[in-house]
Amino acid sequence: MRQLFVKFLKRTLIFSAIVAFAGVIASLLVPAVYVTPSLPFLILFFMGITLYVYYNLLQTLEKNFAKFVNRFMAMTGLKLLLFLASIIVYLLIFPGDAVPFLISFFILYITYTIYEVIAILGITKPKQQL
Repeated sequence: MRQLFVKFLKRTLIFSAIVAFAGVIASLLVPAVYVTPSLPFLILFFMGITLYVYYNLLQTLEKNFAKFVNRFMAMTGLKLLLFLASIIVYLLIFPGDAVPFLISFFILYITYTIYEVIAILGITKPKQQL
């Protein structure tokens, strides 16, 4: 399990560096009004949540696959509640940054969700028989 998590950690760091680089390029190309100053923190936030969820699911998968499905659904629900709470708190504190923040949040949510689902499918699919 540790080896799988270390491999995922390395891939996540590389993936996040690519996302951060894309964010820098976007901030250079798009007018400053449309770029949220919280983008670096959003990337770290999504990276941390992704790593935590993967680690938690990896532990559950190692113990019992039947509990894995329940844990996956619970983690997804809790993650959505955490994201919603984060959005609400940020928008209450910084209402002037609402549109750029929401656009950045949505793009990162989609990006990291796809990345996480692909990674989870990789550890749950049985290896193909040759």
